[in-house]
Amino acid sequence: MRLLDTYAVNCGAKIDRPHILETYIPLPIEKFITFQAETLYDSRNYHYWQDVLDILYPFLLKHGVTIVQAGLDKERPYKKVVDLRGKTSLHQFAYVVKNSLLYFGPDSFGVHLASMYDKPIVSIYSNNTPEISGPHFGNPKKHRLFKAYERVGNKKPSYSPQENPKSINTIRPEEIAQAVLDLLELKEVVAFETVYTGERYSCQMIRELIPDSGMALNNPNELVELRVDLHYDENIFTAQLNYFGKSMVVTDKPINLNLLRHFKSKIGMLVYRITQDDKPEFVKQVKNLGIDVLLITELSQQEIDVKKINYYELGKINILPVPDEEKIKSILSKGTQLFYRSNKFIFSKGMAFASHAARENTVVLQNEFEYSPIINCPSFWKDLSFYTIIKLK
Repeated sequence: MRLLDTYAVNCGAKIDRPHILETYIPLPIEKFITFQAETLYDSRNYHYWQDVLDILYPFLLKHGVTIVQAGLDKERPYKKVVDLRGKTSLHQFAYVVKNSLLYFGPDSFGVHLASMYDKPIVSIYSNNTPEISGPHFGNPKKHRLFKAYERVGNKKPSYSPQENPKSINTIRPEEIAQAVLDLLELKEVVAFETVYTGERYSCQMIRELIPDSGMALNNPNELVELRVDLHYDENIFTAQLNYFGKSMVVTDKPINLNLLRHFKSKIGMLVYRITQDDKPEFVKQVKNLGIDVLLITELSQQEIDVKKINYYELGKINILPVPDEEKIKSILSKGTQLFYRSNKFIFSKGMAFASHAARENTVVLQNEFEYSPIINCPSFWKDLSFYTIIKLK
């Protein structure tokens, strides 16, 4: 029984098509679809909406269709959309949905509004079933409702506002995008399939800047990692510390303490990579400056056990995980036409790279949305958790 049926029974009222007052809002576009990304329940909030939008954008552009993002102003903004977050009243939102070609997003008010107008709907469900909370009105043949909970565990919804891991993220971006294209009857096909998505791919984008050339980034408000462990030029490093509002410094060697003291307010954290040739005294001096220090290492447990005595007052040593060989074999078994996109970008010598393996092989990244062929080498697999990997169909 749907929630609406339950309300009707308890109120002793008949269910009829609702009505909402629509208020005009000027839109400088003729053909568009409406999208809302977030709800009040975290378990319903999908991590890969930008990937869906990136897939849809070239197809929709070809057919003169624009994506309009609706919602509250506090919701996350997305690229390749017309942004109406926080710019519409409830009545203006109704006007937007009524005049759109299709609505897509999570289980939310917008889905029910679109069903009232009998609009094509693509929606995703995790902590509840569409049989209970899905669209009540409209033609069911125009609805594509993905049930994420059927892909995990006991194949039943959690009914929880929080999930860990989130079942909704098991829905692949290309599935949602293809459903949108099909309901729009555009006769376009998404010609790839996601075979792996790392747990850190959906996190905040990471930008690593190697101090070996000019800025390469022109936004001083970006939070960057300055990779002094990969190259150290004090003049360039000083200029970068001075330019950015806040930086994370990664090093495996001592750095000029006077320089760190001068820019202490701009250093969010110093990450010290412990190697065989480590200098624990430097770490102690940095902490005495009042700078937070994170200790990491790629050494084995046996190798680091010998060094622990030097750091027991300085912090916990975090051993970086080694690549999962079985997982790598599983990915490689999917075929030869494998491509990746990264959530970590490396900037070196005025160029951008999607991975350290790409930097080592001078595979320059043209834009952050593109997919690049995977590079089967150890340095590539070290950052596997930051990638999504696809195979061409």
